[in-house]
Amino acid sequence: MAEYLVVKPHNVVPLDKLDPVDAAPLADAALTPMHALNRVRARLMGDSTVVVIGLGGLGHMGVQLLQATTGARIIALDTDPEKVRFAQDHGVHLALPSDGAPAERVLACTGRTVAELREVISLAEDGRISVQVKRYALDDAVQAFDDLHHGKIQGRAVLVP
Repeated sequence: MAEYLVVKPHNVVPLDKLDPVDAAPLADAALTPMHALNRVRARLMGDSTVVVIGLGGLGHMGVQLLQATTGARIIALDTDPEKVRFAQDHGVHLALPSDGAPAERVLACTGRTVAELREVISLAEDGRISVQVKRYALDDAVQAFDDLHHGKIQGRAVLVP
């Protein structure tokens, strides 16, 4: 921590209406989800659904950015009831506690069912269907999105921690 910081002039963004203390977290808490959102924005059509898992520092900004800049349906999950209420108060379409069986609840809310999921898993386990998967390390997420954008993925990309 420091009282002063030297930065190049082109990295300084003037604040007209915002308090510097309120604006400081925007350089991380809002910039990170905005960067991710900008990478997928073209795929967020009016009938798209986005699930935000975790409504802490980044997630609470992510739901607001999605709400402000897309027409996507937003489902938000968190284990903290106050954060779930925050999401409800900020216009998400559905805010759910991440307890018990959140995946089943998300599936149900998007018109899909756990029975359908079990059916496709059974088909895959029987070898009757298979997904072509290209694995990416989590650190290579930007490359994965770039490859998706440029049509280099046959099947699906999966980020692996």
